[in-house]
Formats: sequence, structure tokens, C-alpha cells
Amino acid sequence: MVGCGGSPAAPAAPSTPYVPPLPKANIIRTNNPETGKSGTIYRSGLVEGWGKNTGTGCANNIAFELTAYEYGGGTYETRGPQLDNLTGSYSGTVYSGDTFKVDGWAYGLQDAYRKSGYANNFSWLVRITFTWTDIACP
Repeated sequence: MVGCGGSPAAPAAPSTPYVPPLPKANIIRTNNPETGKSGTIYRSGLVEGWGKNTGTGCANNIAFELTAYEYGGGTYETRGPQLDNLTGSYSGTVYSGDTFKVDGWAYGLQDAYRKSGYANNFSWLVRITFTWTDIACP
């Protein structure tokens, strides 16, 4: 086709089909769905924590950092002394609404718990942060 002035018209650009954005996962720390506790410490030093996907998408390649503090009578913001800083991963796909468990060996927390005589009133705090990869839900 020839346009005004005798030059050919530019071909139309190919249209790109609309691809909706990938739904995002949002992994947060949560309480154990069975006990309502935020975490559990065992005499062996094993510490359990919980995560939940509150987003609309799925996630995998989940990594976590778990930091344990002895509660020193202050507030959560001031915490007590830091006892452990653990890293780990969770394998598998986490779907929207899923709750999952992570764990690690917290020897500093275990030692403080042991020194308390495994007291029922031994207080500790755990902070867990997560990173992940958003994926299309299988």
C-alpha cells in the first residue's frame, strides 16, 4: 500500500496478548494452628515456628531466618538478650491460605531454658522472617 507522497505505509506492529500479573504470595509468621502457640522449644534445642501464606498466589524456594530472644522482663520491642539466629529453608509449594512449620536447632535458647531448670514460666520470643519466589499455582 502506498500512502500520501508515494511511500509505503508502515506495517502494523504485532499485538501482544494480555498476560495478567502473577498473583503474589505473602508469607508471614503465624501461630501453630493446633495449639495456638507462637513456637515450641524442646529440651533437645529444637525450636519450631510457623508460617502462613496470606497472599493470593503460590510460593516456593522459601527461606527463613529465626531469631530467638530470652524475654528479659521488658516489652517485645526491647526484647531480652538475643540467644540464636538460625537460617533454613522450607521445601515444597505453599498455596494461598496454607500454614507450614519450620524448625531449627537453637542451642543458645536450649542452654538458657536448661539454666532455668526447664521452668514452666521460662519466657522467650522468636522472630521469623521469610523470603520466597512467587510462582504460578500448579
